[in-house]
Amino acid sequence: MCVHPQTWASLTDDWTALASRAAPPAGVFLYPQFQSVWWDLFAQDATLDLCSVRAADGTLIGVLPLMRRDNAVSFIGDPEVCDYMDLIAAPGREDEVAQALLEHLERDDCRAVDLRGLAEGSPTLASLPAAARARGWAVRAEQEAVCPTVALPATWEAYLDGLGGKQRHEVRRKLRNLAEGGARVSLTVERDPDPVVAGVSHLLAMMRDSRRDKAGFLTEPRQAFFLALGRNLASRGWARLYLLQLDGKTVAAILGFDTGDTLFLYNSGYDPDYRDLAVGLASKVYCLRSCIEERKRAVNFLRGEEAYKYQLGGVPSPVTRLLLTR
Repeated sequence: MCVHPQTWASLTDDWTALASRAAPPAGVFLYPQFQSVWWDLFAQDATLDLCSVRAADGTLIGVLPLMRRDNAVSFIGDPEVCDYMDLIAAPGREDEVAQALLEHLERDDCRAVDLRGLAEGSPTLASLPAAARARGWAVRAEQEAVCPTVALPATWEAYLDGLGGKQRHEVRRKLRNLAEGGARVSLTVERDPDPVVAGVSHLLAMMRDSRRDKAGFLTEPRQAFFLALGRNLASRGWARLYLLQLDGKTVAAILGFDTGDTLFLYNSGYDPDYRDLAVGLASKVYCLRSCIEERKRAVNFLRGEEAYKYQLGGVPSPVTRLLLTR
């Protein structure tokens, strides 16, 4: 087992193939097409420590997507826009990749490691703490956030039946209010790069207009990040832009990521002129129905405990932070 320093260009293709095979619970967040966009825009004061882990025959069995700041090591990314972060390991090779990480850190005399964003079910949570303690590291695990997730049944009616009585009533009432308004209600799903990027621009404008906290959050670098991310992921077929429309006018939008049987609902916004119709919540309802029709297994609402996530049946899934010191 050998660890080799890498560049984005030298590792991207093999990394993508490995992540697709590993099918990590963190989905698209662990692909280079996501992390490289973050790196290009936000890593000015960090040093890249990107490494491949290879078996004796040269086969890629893991990726260590690391960076260094102020003598501390962490995953590439930050929790403001990277809901999940993790190691990437071939199935069945997770223990070897954990050992490779520790050997790499010890070789460089690293004393502090801050690994945030570990999803529930991450193999790293099963393999790394015990391996680190066995090598003399102190390990502390703490919950840093939750990502409410909705398990999807086979039919829309089964989904509604699975909600509590009050939740089911509210969902049906929101849909009835839209229908009784007299407008033609439709949901458009964009997947191609150009309409996704155009739609993300509209989404960002709605986010700024509808919520003061979102307006403050959307700095110029973050807006550039979301636009670049939309194009980068749409070019791979992973971005989904859900547009709720009344008589053809977009009144709410959702940016989601899809690499398999789970949709990650990343950002959303709505036109404040239609606030009384609760189009923001209605867009999520229509999105859930679309995912059920596509036979998705789950919708992950990602970080945050906004009330609507639980109203729509979300169950909190913990995000863990590991701190290693020696």
